[in-house]
Amino acid sequence: MGNLKIRDYDSITSFLGSWGSFQRRVFLALAISILPNGFVGTYIVFVGDTPPHECYIPENYSISEMWRNVTIPMEMVDGIEKRSSCSRLNLEIVRRYSQNEIIPNVDVNVSEIPLERCLDGWTYSKETYQSTIVTEWDLVCENAYKAPLATSIHYFGVLLGAFLSGQMSDRYGRKPTLFLMMVLQTVAITAQIFSPSWEIFSFIFFFVGGGGYSNYIIAFVLGTEILSRKARVVFCSLGVFMGSALGYMVTPAAAYLFRDWRMLLIPMAASGLIYVPLWWLVPESPRWLLYQGRVKEAEAILRDAAKMNNIEAPQAIFTQAEIEDALATKDKKYSILVILSNCNVLSVTLLSSLLWVIITISYYALILNTSNLHGDPFINCFFTAVLEVPAYIIALLLLKFCSRHFCQSSTLFVGGVMILCVHLIPIDLPAVSVFLEMMGKFGVTSAFCVVYAVTSELFPTVIRNTAMGCCSMAARIGTIISPFIIYLGQFYKALPYILMGGGAIAGAVLCLLLPETSGKALPETISQMQQICGVDGVSANFLFLSFKDFGEVMGNLKIRDYDSITSFLGSWGPFQRRIFLALAISILPNGFTGIYIVFVADTPPHECYIPENYSISEMWRNVTIPFETVDGIEKRSSCSRLSLEIVRNYSQNKIIPNVDVNVSDIPLERCLDGWTYSKEIYRSTIVTEWDLVCENAYKPPLTNSIHYIGVLVGAFLSGQMSDRFGRRPALFLMMGLQTVAITAQIFSPSWEVFTLIFFFAGAGGFSNYIIAFVLGTETLSPKARVVFGSLGVFMSSALGYMIMPAVAYSLREWWLLLIPMAASGLIYIPLWWLVPESPRWLLYQGRVKEAEAILRDAAKANNVEAPQAIFTQAEIEDALAMKDKKYNISVILRSCNMFSVTLLCSVLWVVITISYYALILNTSNLHGDPYINCFLSAVTEVPAYLIALLLLKFCSRHFCQSSTLFVGGVMILCVHLIPIDLPGVAVFLEMLGKFGITSAFCVVYAVTSEIFPTVIRNTAMGCCSMAARIGTIISPFIIYLGQYYKALPYIFMGSLAIAGAVLCLLLPETYRRALPETISQMQQIGPCRAKHTERSTDES
Repeated sequence: MGNLKIRDYDSITSFLGSWGSFQRRVFLALAISILPNGFVGTYIVFVGDTPPHECYIPENYSISEMWRNVTIPMEMVDGIEKRSSCSRLNLEIVRRYSQNEIIPNVDVNVSEIPLERCLDGWTYSKETYQSTIVTEWDLVCENAYKAPLATSIHYFGVLLGAFLSGQMSDRYGRKPTLFLMMVLQTVAITAQIFSPSWEIFSFIFFFVGGGGYSNYIIAFVLGTEILSRKARVVFCSLGVFMGSALGYMVTPAAAYLFRDWRMLLIPMAASGLIYVPLWWLVPESPRWLLYQGRVKEAEAILRDAAKMNNIEAPQAIFTQAEIEDALATKDKKYSILVILSNCNVLSVTLLSSLLWVIITISYYALILNTSNLHGDPFINCFFTAVLEVPAYIIALLLLKFCSRHFCQSSTLFVGGVMILCVHLIPIDLPAVSVFLEMMGKFGVTSAFCVVYAVTSELFPTVIRNTAMGCCSMAARIGTIISPFIIYLGQFYKALPYILMGGGAIAGAVLCLLLPETSGKALPETISQMQQICGVDGVSANFLFLSFKDFGEVMGNLKIRDYDSITSFLGSWGPFQRRIFLALAISILPNGFTGIYIVFVADTPPHECYIPENYSISEMWRNVTIPFETVDGIEKRSSCSRLSLEIVRNYSQNKIIPNVDVNVSDIPLERCLDGWTYSKEIYRSTIVTEWDLVCENAYKPPLTNSIHYIGVLVGAFLSGQMSDRFGRRPALFLMMGLQTVAITAQIFSPSWEVFTLIFFFAGAGGFSNYIIAFVLGTETLSPKARVVFGSLGVFMSSALGYMIMPAVAYSLREWWLLLIPMAASGLIYIPLWWLVPESPRWLLYQGRVKEAEAILRDAAKANNVEAPQAIFTQAEIEDALAMKDKKYNISVILRSCNMFSVTLLCSVLWVVITISYYALILNTSNLHGDPYINCFLSAVTEVPAYLIALLLLKFCSRHFCQSSTLFVGGVMILCVHLIPIDLPGVAVFLEMLGKFGITSAFCVVYAVTSEIFPTVIRNTAMGCCSMAARIGTIISPFIIYLGQYYKALPYIFMGSLAIAGAVLCLLLPETYRRALPETISQMQQIGPCRAKHTERSTDES
């Protein structure tokens, strides 16, 4: 800043002091303007709550009291038996039975009477509410989605309002936009009172959102820009957020007094009257006026402020240079295009936006969940609001004394851990669950306060409101999702907490990528923002550096790139074909290793075993296994039976089931004598061998996850081994480990031993895949490299994958199936004499003679004459200079640019592997024969790899990666939309989804290997593969979620794939560029070469 012609704004206005009358007036006025936001954001908790309800039975139906008491059936909800909310016994049948004086559960089994929907509407409990929009328009059962949808529509309004108001505020001024949004909010809430239908209510609620949160952001920016640095921190916590928290605390009290939803909206709308006097108390931002070239207006406001603070303003507040600079910027209009055209600003905006999404999902989901907590909803809401006060105080203290990284990361981590622990609490300790949820909300609320402060400090005045609007707009994705996060709890109670807690902890790591702004002046221009994004004071873009074209830089280096050195070998001679074939064969067994668990750990149909020595009649044996509904189909229970002691007593006393006694009244018990398994498909699996069903059903997916933890460890260690000791020894060590582990697995005496050995099978199995990929990438020419990356590596794996179901079909015993899996390792032996070390790696280890010897042998094999001197003297000297340099993972951690790229690649790998392995593991659950499904799944990989090859050959890497992920994601998302009576269409869409994801997997390998330099390529690939194992560890449980809600796995996988299609666009473009050899060469392939950025950085 010292080199700039003008002082920063905080220095210019320092004469005003930190906390005078002017600052206190602005502080108080803006805090009051935010007070109604506490109502607007939370009144839907009460207005849209669903009270207890059940089907209405009209009084004019001539049904006896005895039959009326049983017309509403009982159902299990979270382990508690309750009266059904959405169904009743068929009233015509009930009336007929009643008129014929048939006694329920004596003369007829009530459970055998068919059910029907609530055709006459519902009756609602009046215990808590007189009315809500749910009771007004019957938003329950088949219309239950409408209540959360109304909230999501509201947040769509917030999204649009944040986007538009941000640009309006930056273009037309903070003050007029602030009051326009406040008026819109007040008018919309007033109109909402008179809503005649749910559709009109939701439509108006859209505009409530459009105004409600926009004024919050504008007030935040206005206060941030007007107040001094010290007062700014207090305003960001106690001012803005405490004002909102006070409104939030008033809401439950108002809702308690007004139990009718329309009456409750009256004080909500009336709160807008407090905006009127604020017009004369809130000034325009002098900082904004100055950088709009409106110097006189800015000076007038500052002189009034000095007068109010009893301070004499300088005769000239701005120097002539500062006035000239302001006038020069007068005609510059900044919009969202500045963010999109500047790589650094775009990267920081995307990271900030992702952080906002994560926080808002947890924050609003926890707010919306207050009515579902144990206890009185009004008290719960009040406690949730009160909790925000200490949360904001803690945020204030953290912002005042700690780095921004620590503030953001610690609050998110604490909140995430508390939320994750909620679902671990037993159901009979609801108070502990509520306490943990409140602690989680405490952490997330503090994080919300911090993220506002951090974001406002990152962006310059000229686009601050636009950037804040973009982040807030992105955050509305989180708020739109949040009602449905809570809605998922209807299918699996723990799921909302797992998603919110996991997201918060991920955000705690993600925030560390943002620049540190603690103790730094607010930036005014784009060029000043670049200074904040430097590392250790060095002016540099935080995520991606802007560089010259890679080819130009390579031309300036003393040594040629490796591809130029080895061009004399040609592209596709006998040497390259030998390497291609040998490495492809080495990958063949990986097609078995990754897939055999689909058959080895499959769960055949099963039910409780009833011992032969139990003297039970055939009639009673037929009813001892009860029926249960699974995905709308009635099936015999797999995990329970009628109490055998009671059944035996009834059988011996010759009592007839469902005639003399109602079978549904007999208590159930677990399968105490084990299970019987269907032998139709398998003779044995590890599931049948060790009874991994019912209470042990988590063990098969856990087996997979432990295997993938082995893959994670193996990928991490083998990557560093390969970069330090060589590709070839590491490759054969991993192949040996894989073969020995699978052989040992055949003799496993228990599930625990099987799983332990499976860990080592994973450590070897995927590591050799990555090393072989890197070795081929480094040894082959650029043209052959693209073919190897698709047809070589992936097609070979696909062939093994296709052979797998045929072998499994022939060998139906799990341990017999493992014998050919282990025997396939014998093909590795002759490869020792066919696969050389990577000459590229040898060269950059300073082992020039060994590299030269391999290249001369290659020339001989290709019948090509090698140059007399393959390497120039400069190249040899450079290689020898690097001889003692040892690269490891610390290189990635130390380099900001490299760490960011590695992290982005890793996230992409995680997204792809979750979908890829979940789809593979799901083949045995698809409609039809599991062997045929597995074969079809494998066959789809062949055209997928061919498409990937063509894309990699002719298209940019961005297009390759994004298009394959998008197609795969859309197909997967469509699966759950197919009716249950069209299973063939669902299987077809799933196969198309796998087609897209498989192509994406092929592409991501190629892209990652092209981004990283030779000296750490295998380490970086290992890190990405290690991160991807998080995806493979999760993938079995993604499929397991289908037991609670069948569509859930497809929603997760499809959404992640589409998110990955956007995320990959942040990576550098490497199409038609030489492979980088050193760290410095990697820096040249940053994706941004915006002249604007370079010029701004130079100027600053």
